[in-house]
Amino acid sequence: MRHEAAQARSRFAAAISPRDDFKSLLPARIMSAVYQKILDRIEREDFPVLQKRISLSPREKLTSTLGVFFRGF
Repeated sequence: MRHEAAQARSRFAAAISPRDDFKSLLPARIMSAVYQKILDRIEREDFPVLQKRISLSPREKLTSTLGVFFRGF
């Protein structure tokens, strides 16, 4: 599973270039930030994906969204 997590991280990084238009890619950047936080949690909990559903609270999602938004300006 660690290999798959590393592969996902490299694909997240390659998907959106920092020089790409911020405004048009804002939804994709937000989704990437949320998915990366979920991946962080999956790794931290030692990959329990077959035993339980891993998710973020609404507050964590909002924090990720605002983080992306304010980093862009």
